[in-house]
Formats: sequence, structure tokens, C-alpha cells
Amino acid sequence: TGGVMQKAHRDGHRVVLVTSTRGEVGEIHHLDEATTRPRLGEVRTAELAAATKILGVDRQEFLDYRDSGMAGTGDNENPASFHQAALDEAAEKLAGIIREERPDVVVTYDPTGTYFHPDHIKAHKTTTAALDLLEKEGWRPRKFYWHAFPRSGLRAWAELSTRPDAPE
Repeated sequence: TGGVMQKAHRDGHRVVLVTSTRGEVGEIHHLDEATTRPRLGEVRTAELAAATKILGVDRQEFLDYRDSGMAGTGDNENPASFHQAALDEAAEKLAGIIREERPDVVVTYDPTGTYFHPDHIKAHKTTTAALDLLEKEGWRPRKFYWHAFPRSGLRAWAELSTRPDAPE
């Protein structure tokens, strides 16, 4: 979606990014695990701030849920996690931002969350529920898109990630 945001910005459109969590339980590949893990949410927030500047994002908001981690982990069962959040509550938070912005286009993950990440799946459900709320109020965006990834790309990613010499 970064490319879509950057293109929209270059074409003169206002770009708003809503992020559900701060990624605080995600993977750490290029930083020291021991020193970074306790402050990963801060690190990811700073990374996001830098990325939004590059992409031309005009407004970035957090829904302020805790990162859920992957299915089957303790983080995924944490009551504060986005995965565990009540859908109507999360949808209303997002709908509030959408009410303020009235975007022409809304983009979210597909129903699988691209690679079955619980927070990405919840983002799809939350966005859809928020737009359903707004439609009941008489408003909807001109376009509603799902993020998509070509199957060929997923196959290539899977193949690369299972190779013995694949980077960690």
C-alpha cells in the first residue's frame, strides 16, 4: 500500500494512514533483540513516522491497540490485543476518523490479511464494519479496495523463505 499512498500524494490527494497497533511484538531482524525488544513499539513508531514522510502521508493515526502477534501465541490471546478487541468498538474508532476525513478511497487488507496475520485480518473486518456503520449514516467512499498480492509473488516468497540459505 505504500506505493498507492505515494502515488496518491503525488497526484495531489490527501493521504491518511490509520494503524491499529505499534507492532510491539513483531519480529526483529536487523537490530539487537535484547536491547530492542523492550522498546520495539517505540522503534516501530519512529520507523512509521519516517516512512510516512517519504510516502507523503498527511495524517497518521493509531487506533492504539496492542500488537497481537501471530495466531497461537500468548500475545494473540492478550485481552489488550487488536485481535481480541470488540469489533464494534474498533469499527467505531475507525469510523470516527473516516467521518472527519471523508476519503474518496479506502484501502485495507483482504479477508486473509495477505498472510493470515491476525491483526491484518482484524483490520479488514474493522474497516468493513466501519464502512457499514457509515453507510447506515448515508455516506460511503467512492471506492473501497483490498490490498492484494499476486499468487505468483506469494509462491516465490514461500519458496525463498523455505530455502536453507534464506536470510533470517
